[in-house]
Amino acid sequence: MFEAISEGALLLDAKRKILLANREAERILGFSREEMQGKTSDELRWKTVREDGSDFSFKEHPAFFALPTGQPVRDFVIGFFQLGHNSCRWLKINALPWFWTGVAAPSQLCMTFVETAHPDTCITQNNPL
Repeated sequence: MFEAISEGALLLDAKRKILLANREAERILGFSREEMQGKTSDELRWKTVREDGSDFSFKEHPAFFALPTGQPVRDFVIGFFQLGHNSCRWLKINALPWFWTGVAAPSQLCMTFVETAHPDTCITQNNPL
């Protein structure tokens, strides 16, 4: 079923560790499932920036909001660099907390994302990789 999602999709546990990734997530992020599985976003070699090109802390990531609050995040745009590459991709992210029956806090988080156009490119001079 996870492969049927046309967007990139990651399933994270309550500690933000990646449990599942679909093929589109592998393509967009440039990592294999094996490289991502069991890791958090900040353990992988990538960097994110805001729309103005300034640094974007992992603590600002939609997962850091959606998991503790239980509130979904929709259409959140970030610039994404895979370290070692000199190109940026703009992603539109949705983060949807999943709750187990009878449990108040989210147990998992489903994140979906698509590449999106951005009027400017990432500013690589201010964000060396």
